[in-house]
Amino acid sequence: MERLKSIINQRFNLAETLYWVLFIMFLMLKCLYFQFTTKLNTDPYLSTVNLTMFLSSFSILLIIAALISLAFNKLRFVALFTINLLLTILLIADTNFFRYYYNLITIPVLFQLDIKLMSSVNESILSQFMIKDLIYLIDLPFMLMGVFLLSKNVRKIHISRRAYRCAALLVVGMVTFLSVFHTSNLNSFAYSNNYSAKSLGVIFPITTIQSC
Repeated sequence: MERLKSIINQRFNLAETLYWVLFIMFLMLKCLYFQFTTKLNTDPYLSTVNLTMFLSSFSILLIIAALISLAFNKLRFVALFTINLLLTILLIADTNFFRYYYNLITIPVLFQLDIKLMSSVNESILSQFMIKDLIYLIDLPFMLMGVFLLSKNVRKIHISRRAYRCAALLVVGMVTFLSVFHTSNLNSFAYSNNYSAKSLGVIFPITTIQSC
């Protein structure tokens, strides 16, 4: 019985690790798709700018994963899926908005839109959606299925273990982010959301307050 329980636990741990990896991998794929479908970033794909953008996006996702691992226990899979869904919605909205306005959605930009024109603007923005943009959605059914399957046998993780995991992810994420952040032209961030997204990835302006 103990051996069977050990095998079940090992398989669950493997499945949970896979879910966390897929969470980061799919969101990275969506971020990279945004960068190149909007032509914010172009080839050569291994250019310094693109590598900086990749590392920045990856590090921010690690930081998000770290905070989720600490803040949520038995609901951690629900939290991962919810964050995935919210970021997916924001990326789709930003993609269509960018194609129409060549700018990113920010709080100040939303305030600048005339409420009377919102209906026609929404229709114009939605018309920018392309079939290939479905790449944003293909993972969601599988990730949702994973939530239901894993939540049946989800175990509580002691706060100390979650804290260690959070600390490890935060250190890696912060060190990686800071190492690439200082290579960017910080003065340009105040004038161009597009520049910050090109340099540090779209997830950077999404998760921070931009003024333009």
